[in-house]
Order: sequence, then structure tokens, then C-alpha cells
Amino acid sequence: MSEAFIVAAAGAEVGPPGGLFKALCAQGMVPLERIEETLWAGSPLAELPLPAALCLRGNASGQQAVHAAAQAISAGDNHLILCGGMGEGLPGADWLPLAASTAARWNLTRAELDEAVLSRGGPWDRDGLAALTPLQGDAPLTRAHFSAPQPGAAAFLLSSTPAVGSLNLIPQARVIGCAAAAPQKDVMGILPAALRAIRQAGLTLAEIELALVNEHSAAFPLTVQRALELPAERINPQPEPLAPADGAVLLLRLLEGLQQRKAVYGLALCSLPDGSGLATVMECL
Repeated sequence: MSEAFIVAAAGAEVGPPGGLFKALCAQGMVPLERIEETLWAGSPLAELPLPAALCLRGNASGQQAVHAAAQAISAGDNHLILCGGMGEGLPGADWLPLAASTAARWNLTRAELDEAVLSRGGPWDRDGLAALTPLQGDAPLTRAHFSAPQPGAAAFLLSSTPAVGSLNLIPQARVIGCAAAAPQKDVMGILPAALRAIRQAGLTLAEIELALVNEHSAAFPLTVQRALELPAERINPQPEPLAPADGAVLLLRLLEGLQQRKAVYGLALCSLPDGSGLATVMECL
């Protein structure tokens, strides 16, 4: 069984992904014609410079593409795969039911949610947050606890162990755990998915140095912190306002975060509005 190495990674805000793919191959020093498979999400396939398969899993589609690529390489089906996707922006209203049930299940308070928003900076102050009314009944959520959709794309060049050796590639990271899960009795799918991906990687929660969770709602990182009992400083530590990264962009941020911190093991968790979710464990090399 081969290992799945990330040998190049890049992101873009807008535009067709052709230029992104070419930049990725240049970064990895692999000619575009050597790519054996392309797994992509969020763009019309006609815009791609290579034949591709389309991956669909809502706002986690790009992350699903990376999972499929890593699994194909591990199985020996391919040696060089381009994968990733364009973010699928979803308005805050789509996330309200999941955020409300999550807040109730984990006893998140208005004060905790407000503090999470304030700690990230941005346009809100305490008086502004206090003046907002709840969006749904007794739920503590206000419009400040949801982030606006943000465009973006992220792409990765994955390589097998034999290709790394034969082409003298320099891996940046390994994908060592992938899992998906549906919600279970008001438990967000990213929670059981996280535990499965960590076990698959042969790690424990204590070894995860950085965990990134999609921030379509401030409730989601707080839920992960409370449920998995991870230290707050290891979960979404960026100082900027809530940033709702979709699956592939979340993975790119995780790789960059591990490199900046000189950390080794990271976890990316992307929830979908229906409560299902994906989890990826990455080892930075």
C-alpha cells in the first residue's frame, strides 16, 4: 500500500482553475502531461485543462476530492493526482438549524458565542452584540454568529511513494487519515468522523497540534472544543474574523498553519448543513 503525499498546494480567490493547476505542477516540478487523474469540485469540467471527475459533497466537495485522491493512491490505482475544488458559498440561513441544534446539544451560551466572535476581531463590539436579537426562538444565536460566504479555491498535487522516488519530488505533507460520517442523535458528523480519522492515522487526540473547523457558524469550533476536549489554542487560532472555509480551502489553511507553527499533526473538520461531515488528518513533513 502506497502513502499519499502532498507535493504541491496552492490557492486562488476567483477564476477558472486552469492557471491554478499549471502553477501547482510548476511548484511540484511535475509536467502537466504526467498527471494521471484529476478529481475536482465546484467548477464546470469544461473549464479544466485536463479530463476530470467531478466530486460532489456540498461545501465539503473539495475535501472529498482530496480523500478520493488519497484513497486511489493508497490503493495503487494512480501515482499522480490533481485534486481540490472551488468553495461553495452557503448563506447563514442554511446553517441556522444545525447551529441551533448544536448549541442546544452542547449547552453553548450567548455569552460564549459572543466571546468567540469578539476574540476573532472584526466589526462587532460588545454593545453591538448585546443589541442583536436571537434568530430563532430560545436559541442563543444571532446574525453575528454566522459568517458570510467567501469565494476561494484550493488545489493539491498528490503523489504515491514510487512517484516521489522516481521523480525526485519533495513532499510537504502526508494524508494519513480520512473519514466521513452522518449526524448521530444530534451529534454533528464531524465528531465521530474526527475520532475515526485519528484512529486511522494511528494517533490520539492529544497528538493533534492544530485543528481547523469550518466557521460558517461560531458554534462549530466551540462544539468541537467542548466535545473533543481539545485545548482552545489548538482550534481555529487565526486572529481574523470568522472565515467560513469550505473543504479544500480548509485543508490548504491547515497545511499552511502546520508549516507556520512547525507542527506535525493537524486535523481538518468540515461540517455540512445537514450535520454530516468530513475529517482529514495531515502529517506535515
